[in-house]
Amino acid sequence: MSTSVTALQKVANSQIARDQVTLRDLERDLAELEAQYAMPSETFHSLWLAGELDDSADFMDWHVLCDMVAEVRKRVALLKSEV
Repeated sequence: MSTSVTALQKVANSQIARDQVTLRDLERDLAELEAQYAMPSETFHSLWLAGELDDSADFMDWHVLCDMVAEVRKRVALLKSEV
């Protein structure tokens, strides 16, 4: 294995580790909103996208958190597939 591949793998693994910490924190925030509103994020997000919920600050934050979780999960999956 070449040095450049090893270096890239180290960088990817480091990013995966950072993303997993970020994901844990984001999922904790989602869990708080799910408990507060007694609704899973998947249900919330479907209702939000359908325009069935108001534009309260909590709901806007929840929507952003859902999107952030999805993006971080995609990045982790991509990096893991490449390592």
